[in-house]
Amino acid sequence: MFEGGLLPWRLTVHVRCRRRGGEGKPDELPLPAVLPEPWILDRNSSREQEPSVAEEGQDPATRLWVREGWLIYWSSRRPTQSPLQQLETARPVGSLYLKAAP
Repeated sequence: MFEGGLLPWRLTVHVRCRRRGGEGKPDELPLPAVLPEPWILDRNSSREQEPSVAEEGQDPATRLWVREGWLIYWSSRRPTQSPLQQLETARPVGSLYLKAAP
């Protein structure tokens, strides 16, 4: 797909979600959906974390949850739309089923 003299386009997306309260389920701290063509998600290089407690609270409603994801995309041609706008308008998902981040 990337043979020849042209270099592929690379996009790195770092997502950090925060939420106060809840149970820390992935659906409560969603990641952005996979970008459409021409982007191809590199599932071997991308990572996602499970939600974790960043700050304990007196009760579960005040507990602060965080979750991060690192998404690596490639494209063999120049994109015609802004990936940032595509990420903002895409419907978030609970998981992209990527390898766990360290």
